[in-house]
Amino acid sequence: SKQLEWVLTDSMTHASIISSHIKRLGGEPDWSFQPFPENKTVIEFLKIQSDLELKTQSIYEASLPMADTENLHRDLEIIIAAEQKHWLTLNEVMKILESEQSST
Repeated sequence: SKQLEWVLTDSMTHASIISSHIKRLGGEPDWSFQPFPENKTVIEFLKIQSDLELKTQSIYEASLPMADTENLHRDLEIIIAAEQKHWLTLNEVMKILESEQSST
């Protein structure tokens, strides 16, 4: 769906932004990705992703006071707001899938 494509594309953009800040601070970003988990339905997978969005949002919120530049602080605030939108989008898609599943 276009909604899931947006979440994926937006998440990759965020990863790139955070990666550039990590490099600027002297670190090395970890670009590891988890494959689709075996023995999980799409709805279960989306639930896992939804939970990760909330965790990510929480981590970025906790990082705000440590932002060493206005640019990093602004980027974190933008990403925090987007993570909330990602969470809402994933939950909307799950509701649609659950509704379709229960009507079949």
